[in-house]
Amino acid sequence: MNRIIISCNHFEITDSIKSFVHMKFRRLFHHYDDMIRIRVELTLDSGKASEKRFQARALIELRGPDIVANTESENAYAALDAIFYKAERQLRHRVRLARHKRERVIHRLRRSARMPRAFRQLLPA
Repeated sequence: MNRIIISCNHFEITDSIKSFVHMKFRRLFHHYDDMIRIRVELTLDSGKASEKRFQARALIELRGPDIVANTESENAYAALDAIFYKAERQLRHRVRLARHKRERVIHRLRRSARMPRAFRQLLPA
């Protein structure tokens, strides 16, 4: 089951933030089938009274090493948008590496002269 967990620190989570996160991060489940869950954390850092900064963090739990994206912005939606694009880039890179690794193995199998003819016929051309 695909799950998205949202948490906010130092302010209340609103329905519009929830729907924005679900709308954005739901698309990541299409790239990678073995995704376990996505954790999105949004923190309001108000060091000075006049300056508010939102820190956003996305943790994508997969089989293997997890993907982590961090960013900071003055607007909560801009911070969430930025971590979405960072996480999407990292996830696409992981998928491309896996695809390249599979293609290298198939190419190496095709070149193998010791492989029986029945197996060579099963491999795509």
